[in-house]
Amino acid sequence: MLRTLRPLSARAVHATQTRSLSLSGVLTNLVTPYTPDGAVDYDQLEKVVENQIVNGVDGVIPMGTTGECFAVSVEEHRNIVACTVNAAAGRVPVVAGTAQASTADASMLTAQAKEVGATACLMATPYFNKPGQEGMFLHYEQVAKNGLPIVMYNVPGRTNIAMTPETVARCFELPEVIAIKEATANMDVATEIKKRCGITVLSGDDSLALPLMAVGGKGVMSVAANIVPARLTEMVKKGLAGDMAGALEIHMELFPLFQSMVAEVNPVPVKYGTELLGLCPADLRLPLTTATDATKNKVRSAMQDLKLC
Repeated sequence: MLRTLRPLSARAVHATQTRSLSLSGVLTNLVTPYTPDGAVDYDQLEKVVENQIVNGVDGVIPMGTTGECFAVSVEEHRNIVACTVNAAAGRVPVVAGTAQASTADASMLTAQAKEVGATACLMATPYFNKPGQEGMFLHYEQVAKNGLPIVMYNVPGRTNIAMTPETVARCFELPEVIAIKEATANMDVATEIKKRCGITVLSGDDSLALPLMAVGGKGVMSVAANIVPARLTEMVKKGLAGDMAGALEIHMELFPLFQSMVAEVNPVPVKYGTELLGLCPADLRLPLTTATDATKNKVRSAMQDLKLC
């Protein structure tokens, strides 16, 4: 005798729709351009987005650390995400950075990003206040109520705390959580995460994108892609296709550039690189200042080796 199937609950339908979003490949942490008087240059931001898309990246990330999310107002944050969404025009996912130390503020920025059309949000664990594992889970659980897909961000170098693989797996039980940007620089942590759950793992470090693919990583949320979007995309495509030798060749070619991107705190080096390309001025908002001569030399040398300047 056939039973009548009950319709899916609204929660179950939402979970299915949310998890249908799959992120992989190269997603670029976008720089934020400023005008000479220090205002956000939205016209140039549109060009930055377009340059990424025409060079084949798989997604763009406004208002991450690279975009100086810590130095903009709430209104600017909204406008930068909206500008990116409009410029992308549905061609690639837009993953808006919405991290804040306060759960209430993180939730507010996430709701705002959803309102202007972001595909998902990227959210680091709360910084400075150093919550425990339970606090981190409750933070993501609260923000998830906005209904926007979440990419968690495990970056103890910035936050001074790290989610354990156990907490990552627990958070993955929330249907809104679709991926994690893994930036502990520890392959054991990434491996343990993959053993515990099926969450998509994306590298938070350009130089570890290839090694991470060897333990199940699906790509990278990249700083260097601001400089070499097409070549980095080629590397990741080869790696994901199983052509590790071909990917390694490109990794070795780009490795000096990867190193130069961390010669000073992000986004100081990359903005000097985008200035050399004529894409985005090197200007930053305080408390960050422009690159030292030593950093400029490293970035310029790496780019010259790649025949980019």
